[in-house]
Amino acid sequence: MIQSFYASSLPIAGPMALGPLLAIWIIGRKNLIGKTVYRGLSGTNIFWAGTALLAILTGGSLIMLARSIIFPDPAIIVSADTLVCKFHRGPIAVPWSFIVAVRPETRDYARRGATIHQHFATLQLDGRYIDRLPWTEDERRRRLASCNLDNLDAPPAAIFHAMDAAWHSSRG
Repeated sequence: MIQSFYASSLPIAGPMALGPLLAIWIIGRKNLIGKTVYRGLSGTNIFWAGTALLAILTGGSLIMLARSIIFPDPAIIVSADTLVCKFHRGPIAVPWSFIVAVRPETRDYARRGATIHQHFATLQLDGRYIDRLPWTEDERRRRLASCNLDNLDAPPAAIFHAMDAAWHSSRG
């Protein structure tokens, strides 16, 4: 039983839209950077340099977006013996034997005119194994690690249910 949950590839589309606009602004002759950098170049050379930079940025962004769609990296992998999640220090594979309890947690953040709800799976870590994985000092002290369940290809409740079922099945 291995379940993989993938992150959305939409955050990669941001640089694809902003990169070319930034390049156009930097290359422009009327702004301060353009006047300083391109003082002695003709308008034709500036145009072709800007076109080349714009093509490189757009091509790179398209390649990154295509790679994330064709070969996505799973954000969370739940198997019968381990949980792989992106904690504060990147993806960490945690054996279920290192985890004492798994519980859902929702954190609410007040924003202007709305409340943002973030969903986490909070793992209570066994103190005997705390030094075997690269946790932050706060996670070591509290013996709690949080795995973010938002912005994935499944609802947070379904992801937590898969984690909880795998944790219970590992306990016997």
